[in-house]
Amino acid sequence: MTVEAETAEEALERISAELGPEARIVSAQRVRRGGIAGFFAREMVQLTAEPPEADAASALARLSAEAARRAAGVASFSRSLERAMAEPDEPQGGPETRPAGSRPVAAGGRGM
Repeated sequence: MTVEAETAEEALERISAELGPEARIVSAQRVRRGGIAGFFAREMVQLTAEPPEADAASALARLSAEAARRAAGVASFSRSLERAMAEPDEPQGGPETRPAGSRPVAAGGRGM
């Protein structure tokens, strides 16, 4: 929520009325409004606020849900890594390798 007022006190009162006295101010600045080419402009205070967490329990629940989501992702990655590490190092569907100097064996069992 962003509020502009002539004084910081007025802006704070409006934020408190809308979001409650525990609202958190996230930005405060002075701005110029009105006037012609910068002349006769009024200087205002602009405050941006966000509502407070309902209570510590809801903040903890939100953080716990995020931590659980990340932990599930890590566990899934860990299982995938373990499966990949357990697979043999042999190439899949690649050409067969023979010891140097050996000859292919024909179906009858003799070398070609």
